[in-house]
Amino acid sequence: MILRAIALLALLPAPASAAEVLLLEFLCRGDQRLPVAHVLDGAAPGHAVIWHDGAMRVLAEIPAASGIAYAEPGYGLIWREKGVEGHLARKLPGGAEEDLLFDCRIAG
Repeated sequence: MILRAIALLALLPAPASAAEVLLLEFLCRGDQRLPVAHVLDGAAPGHAVIWHDGAMRVLAEIPAASGIAYAEPGYGLIWREKGVEGHLARKLPGGAEEDLLFDCRIAG
């Protein structure tokens, strides 16, 4: 699964400077695994590349009250991390969220 996330990184626009990539795998409730590749480019907002529900998704960094958060535009996926924990949700019309993966912790 991590290799799938790496393959998608080639599709991202090339940054003006060298980007840093951090590959993590999270183990979530129900023994579900979620590979996450963080792509950080200094001053530019970062991105997260995840593999979920049979598809790779590129999520842009968004403001977070604490930790870090990434989201698809509109009513898409939202991935949040704080420390070694993570949570995947889908934004619904009206601002509510549907939990998809929770109690996620870095595997290892």
